[in-house]
Amino acid sequence: MGTDDLHKKRKIKIRDRKPKRQENEVILIVCEGEKTEKNYLNRLKDFFNLSNVSINIISGKDSDPLKIVKFTKEKSKGNSYDKIYCVFDKDTHSDFDKARQKCKKYKFEAITSNPCFEFWILLHFTYTTKSFSTNSPCNELINTCLKKYIKDYTKNYDFTNIIQQNLNAAIANAQKANEEAEKNNYTSSYTFMDKLALKFQELNNARINQ
Repeated sequence: MGTDDLHKKRKIKIRDRKPKRQENEVILIVCEGEKTEKNYLNRLKDFFNLSNVSINIISGKDSDPLKIVKFTKEKSKGNSYDKIYCVFDKDTHSDFDKARQKCKKYKFEAITSNPCFEFWILLHFTYTTKSFSTNSPCNELINTCLKKYIKDYTKNYDFTNIIQQNLNAAIANAQKANEEAEKNNYTSSYTFMDKLALKFQELNNARINQ
């Protein structure tokens, strides 16, 4: 075999090499709450050890859903995010539906909960589709339901243990509650936090399989 033939074979090998898969994904998550949501999501990120992913978790300036979406739009300008999430509650907000429509327009994924984020925390312990009062549904949920399982619950609560022990149960309970809520035209309690938890799980699996 001549030198020219060897050179051609080497060229073919180099040409046939598949490009290396991009390891990093850049994600923006904007939360309604100043503490609880951000606190939980940071613990979830730690649980999955997502060192290969840039996940920017920030709190919005206001609890109003429409203002959260506007804040997300401002924060995403000039940045190349692979995925953008807005985490906000239905609670008693009058502009909730409008905020979801804006998310769709801007191609943000709305991670919403009815009545509030604490419903997702409750699903770590039990399945329910209970509806709560119209005056202060989140306070009712926390005081009458969640504190049965976390007596010392505060917005600074360390979620590490419940994520480690009960995350799979929370995902299964959320999926079941969401199916029921869809049948009820989303008048019963629901949360789409399961989508975000599954996204973190997917990123973790990608990291392991690299």
